[in-house]
Amino acid sequence: MRLSCVLLCLLLCAVGVFAQSGRGTILGTVTDPTGAVMPEVSVAVMNTATNVKSTATTDELGNYRTPYLIPGPYAVTFEKEGFKSFRRDGIVLVLDATLRIDAQLAVGAVGQSVEVVANASLLETETSTAGTVVPNVVVVNVPVWQRWVNTFAYLSPNVKPSTWSGSLSNISVNGQRAKATTFNFDGTSAQSPDSNTDTVAPSIDAVAEFKITTEVPTAEFAHSAGGAINVFIKSGTNEFHGSTFYFNRTKALRALNYFDRGQPPNWNFTQVGGTAGGPIYFPKLYNGKNRSFFFASYQGTRHPYANPRVWSVPEPRFLNGDFSGYRQIYDPDSTTLNRTTNVWSRAPFAGNQMPVSRMDPVARKAGAYYPAPNQTSTVNPWGPSNNLIMNPVYSFDLDAIDWRLDQAITDNSKLFLRESWNYQRGRLPLVVKEPAAEDLQYHYPSHRASWTLGHNQTISSNKFNEVRLGYMRRRYQVWPVSKGQGWASQLGIPDPGTPNFNLAFPRFDISNGIYPLGPSTARLDIDQLQENIQVTENFTFVRRSHTFKTGYYLERIRLSQRGPGAGGYSPSGVFCACPLT
Repeated sequence: MRLSCVLLCLLLCAVGVFAQSGRGTILGTVTDPTGAVMPEVSVAVMNTATNVKSTATTDELGNYRTPYLIPGPYAVTFEKEGFKSFRRDGIVLVLDATLRIDAQLAVGAVGQSVEVVANASLLETETSTAGTVVPNVVVVNVPVWQRWVNTFAYLSPNVKPSTWSGSLSNISVNGQRAKATTFNFDGTSAQSPDSNTDTVAPSIDAVAEFKITTEVPTAEFAHSAGGAINVFIKSGTNEFHGSTFYFNRTKALRALNYFDRGQPPNWNFTQVGGTAGGPIYFPKLYNGKNRSFFFASYQGTRHPYANPRVWSVPEPRFLNGDFSGYRQIYDPDSTTLNRTTNVWSRAPFAGNQMPVSRMDPVARKAGAYYPAPNQTSTVNPWGPSNNLIMNPVYSFDLDAIDWRLDQAITDNSKLFLRESWNYQRGRLPLVVKEPAAEDLQYHYPSHRASWTLGHNQTISSNKFNEVRLGYMRRRYQVWPVSKGQGWASQLGIPDPGTPNFNLAFPRFDISNGIYPLGPSTARLDIDQLQENIQVTENFTFVRRSHTFKTGYYLERIRLSQRGPGAGGYSPSGVFCACPLT
């Protein structure tokens, strides 16, 4: 359990410091036909997909700003008595962007208007933030492996997979370690406390925009010495929209590798799901157009796949003491010392065959769970090597649900709630026979969820406040197939009175590269719970051309794990080897 509190220092900087919250800002300056600045101009910034407005008034320098806007299409309208109204359409605000929209009002009646339809430049001119925004049209339509949203990080310069892991969640930015990259959903942390990788995998069809910042993020976001990934989940609009999808890739579309031996491996990848969004509407009770919106998505992944592997296993004749053809073994009971030469010696077993009566019955019972080799062993005098080729079928199932609610309380007060939920399970195949399965044969169900509750308030034309509450939870369970079956006693191993003696099949780590028996002694039965509770508040005050920003970030991290260990055995060839002189 850990409590960390980061108090953000008071920042004095240029206009436009609203990045990294999962929102955007539109700001600008209004002038008259002579170029003089115009105070007290009414500014309305409207999301044209929802008709939700944010209002502002220019200050004595003619400046205005509207922060905490969700990404999407916008129109800005400027009005002042004695001047024609001016409307700018076709503005597209992307994730964490700060756009400058200036206006020059012409003399005339307010009833007269000037309308300009043109796309605003997406070039960041108000902040020094360096990063890459991937819009929804790219997120949805570009084919990526397993439709994993983090893959889009590699579209940005100086981003690559971590050198120590090929996982899509281990992303290195600017040469930093993967654990220096932070993951955020809608402005709150969504990363694992122990590995610092992302916890929840949203459906690509639920992602409005994806951004990776390739510089050290601002003080608002902890945990990062490298880059920051921010994923913004879609919100509903004034129109009902929905989609369904089905993706499938079979073994017929995969190339063979060397170990497939001419037969396509068992491999299938299927994803199905859909999305729905729009205004919250209950006939005769409530019409949420222009105020209340919902969005929801589901994605189900089913991925059984074969992975050809090569292992080293004992030959069946070893259980009868026949080690002919390999390095000579010796009788440990014949060990003698020549006191004249001070040299130890042992008598070799005739024909390199050990009498069955001399073999440990526990070893013979445990060794019977090895599969028979199906390939000729490579040359190795110490024992068989690379003599088992298997094409085991792994299973990977993942269900992902994302939903979001948005409420415009007033023009200057907005509220949203978002949840992303994953349920992952699978089973890795058996190499040795049950119950002597090693680590790769565990069940591993995992429940993961992330919630964000946010409220944005424009207190006045120069005072703004933002509050975000975040909660992340991940439960991970692992257990071996032999759990609770008393196998140590069944094999004939005397109980030494230690805890967890009979928890699972005993572990046997055999020398010379032979595949082990039993689960790892450190991973017998894991039940891990991770929780992360966050509270963030940012208050901004604007005075003329200066912006003051202060706030706090509170985080409570809990990481608990129950995982009893048990003993293991590491036999070597020292007792049957020729003794050292």
